[in-house]
Order: sequence, then structure tokens, then C-alpha cells
Amino acid sequence: MEYILDCDCPSHPSEDRTSSLIPAVSRLFFCRLIVCPASVSAGKGRSMVSSAPIGLGEDVFATVADLKPAACPLCGSLDTTPFFRQGKHTLVRCGQCDLSFIRPYPNAKQHHAAVSEYDYPELEVLDCGTHYKNEKLFYARYFDLVDSECNAASSILDVGCGCGHLLERLATHPHLARTGIELNRERAKFARTVAHCEIFEVPIEELACTRRFDVITLMNVLSHIPDIRQLFEKLRGLLAERGKVILKTGEMRRDVKRSAIFDWEFPDHLHFLGWRTMEYIAAKHGFQIRQHLRTSLSRERFASTTWKMKGRSSVRNAIKGVVARLPFALPLLASCYEAVHKGSVSSSFIVLQAD
Repeated sequence: MEYILDCDCPSHPSEDRTSSLIPAVSRLFFCRLIVCPASVSAGKGRSMVSSAPIGLGEDVFATVADLKPAACPLCGSLDTTPFFRQGKHTLVRCGQCDLSFIRPYPNAKQHHAAVSEYDYPELEVLDCGTHYKNEKLFYARYFDLVDSECNAASSILDVGCGCGHLLERLATHPHLARTGIELNRERAKFARTVAHCEIFEVPIEELACTRRFDVITLMNVLSHIPDIRQLFEKLRGLLAERGKVILKTGEMRRDVKRSAIFDWEFPDHLHFLGWRTMEYIAAKHGFQIRQHLRTSLSRERFASTTWKMKGRSSVRNAIKGVVARLPFALPLLASCYEAVHKGSVSSSFIVLQAD
């Protein structure tokens, strides 16, 4: 699952010069305490590697190699500009389709193999039991939106189903055939035990399936899938006539600051939608945008359910629990964050329908 901007894994705002505008207590919690249902937590060894400054509204740094044009993985344009560098990767923006993507961009097979084992030296995955509890908290907010789109459906495919809580809840529809895809072996095994349905352990691009689905969901998943063009071609082929794709992902305006997210979790997150990217995807692949709900990241990051989600640190979990119980603490933190970032990052719920 994905929640960085949405956190595609909840991610966290960063400490840089912008954060000096925020009270110290806000900086503390912005930078270290928010976790996402997906999740992964940052390990040691993540540091900024930088050299030549490149500008773009705040101090940003890149290597000489980063200044060479990089082809956009969505539209193929070379009209791209480095934004900032974190660890071994640089975030690059496309001037044509508005997508932001990491450089170097991974090979799809290598990336899928890493996801199956969560084999990232920088990241550590939550155990399945904790992840499942976090999914429950996440779907306390989002299940009704998904459920309303499934009323007339007879089949659903949940891509990146995690530990299976969405498929488990959708069992209340007796005539809905439920199927999931989850690359991580431990989570796939867990999902089968709670959802009691078929869970494939192959990338959706490689799914050999003759069935067609009325609904396909990608909840906090999109930013983890390397080949976006192939993904939407595959989705189009798997959909039944007038079928729907439901996405929960992050979007960001071009004025977004690096400090809007504490840890962008490269290379687990590969790309991020801009304000115009979904319109490009829909037009390119034959979809209509039926619903596009944008919620400012501050509302999701500082929701009480988010702060109840557990991470790997028992100390942070305890502090988060205390803060969540303090009257007005979360609204105050949300207001401070919004005052700096002004809705430049959204957590978006999108429904596409095949033409």
C-alpha cells in the first residue's frame, strides 16, 4: 500500500528553513511521529547527498548528473527539471504531464522483486498484525467511498491489497466476487486468512487472467508501480464494459515545498501525480474522471485515526497516543502545517470509468 502524499504511505513534513515558521512542538511531531497504514519506517543511513544548487523556490541540491534531462516515465517528455535530492535519488518534475518521478528510475522486475521481500536497505516493513490494524483505521475513513462504488458490481480486483481488510469488509456483498493482488508474500498469506478469497502474488502487469472486473481498486498503491503506461493499458484490458478504477493517491501542486513531506521514502515511492496528471492519464487511456475528491494533506495527516496508527517505535507510538488525546492538539498542528503549505499537497480519491 502507498500513503506518502496521501502517504500514496502517510509521509511526513520535513525540517528545513520553512519549518522555522512552525512552533517547535509542531516541528517535532511533523518530522518524526506520523506513520502510514502502509507502512514502512525509515531506517538509518538516510541522509541528503547534495552538491550543485538548482533553485526552484527554496534551497534544493543535485549532482551534475541530475542536471541532464531525464525522460518522463509517463509521457516520455524530456521537458523535465530536478526538484530536490534525498539519499541516492533525485525527484524530477515533468513539464508536460505534471508527473514528478525519482531518478535513477528502477527496472520494473528489480523493483517488483524488492517489493515482494521489502528488500530495501533504507526501509523496514511493519509486521502483518500491526499493518492490519492500521488498515482498519484507514478504512474507517475510506470504506464508505469504496463501498458506494461497488453496489452494482459483481466482481472486484484490489491491487496492492495489503493484509486484506478491504476485501474482508466487502464480503458483506454476497454476490461480489473478490480477488486481490499483493506482492509481499507475508501480507498475501495474511490477506487470504482474513478475506477468504483468491490473492495473486504477481504484478498486475503480469496477471494472466481471463476474467473481467467491474471494479479495480488501487488504494495507496499507484506511486509504487514502475510502469504507469503499462499499468493503465492493463487496467483497461481487465475492466468489464463501463468498469471503474478507484484510486486513493497523493497529488501535489507545482508550488509544493520539499518540507511538505518529511521522508519521501525513495525508492519505495517512485512517482507522484501533479495537479494535471490524472487528466493526462484519463485522456490517454480512454477513461472519464467520474469523481475527483481532493483533501488537503493536513486534514488526513492530523486526523485522530492517523495518529492511532502504530509504527515500529514504541516511544513514538506512546507520544502520539498522548498527543492525540490532548484537546485541540491535532487541529492546532493541522493549522500550523496548512499555514505553511496552503493545500499544495492533497490526499485524493479518484474514480475513473472506462469510456
